[in-house]
Amino acid sequence: MNRQKRIGAIQQKILLLLMAGVAFGLCQSPTRQWRIIKEFSEEWKSINRRALQQATKKLYASRFIRTQKRSDGTYDLLLTATGKQKAQQKIHQEKISSIFIKKQSHWDGVWHIVMFDIPEFMSQIRNGFRHHLKRLGFCELQKSVFAHPYPCTKEIEALANFYDVRERVCILSTKDIDQNSMLQKHFKIH
Repeated sequence: MNRQKRIGAIQQKILLLLMAGVAFGLCQSPTRQWRIIKEFSEEWKSINRRALQQATKKLYASRFIRTQKRSDGTYDLLLTATGKQKAQQKIHQEKISSIFIKKQSHWDGVWHIVMFDIPEFMSQIRNGFRHHLKRLGFCELQKSVFAHPYPCTKEIEALANFYDVRERVCILSTKDIDQNSMLQKHFKIH
């Protein structure tokens, strides 16, 4: 993950709303276009006018947006490539935050192990990945080895892709693990 300037909540909202405008332009269904207009017009109304001006200036200074003059003398706000990237990053973050591992009604006796080797120069990414594994309910066996009792390959692949470390992550499934009793106790399964 590249280091970019942090942006405030209103700036994020502006980027996402401008991204919705891009989606609107790409959307061919009139029903979908109407839904997009309805959703983001309500969002615009909820932003304080002064805060909107300040946030817009900051986004412009950060080169996340640009203006384009129309023939009637008015201006359009447009996302730059960097702004689109930032908006997409925020969308992906929200998707990642909504990932969860479904608890099965009956445990099949299979442990799902995630191992990773993310180097020191990527420590922020490594710590973020580790944090997400814990948030998903994994038990830490070692600093880079985590276990979970329920199937989770798709969730871990999505997480690894988000952090751009898929080639550094290994997902295993096994019934034989020497910490079986400790894990069963941790997850309260038998």
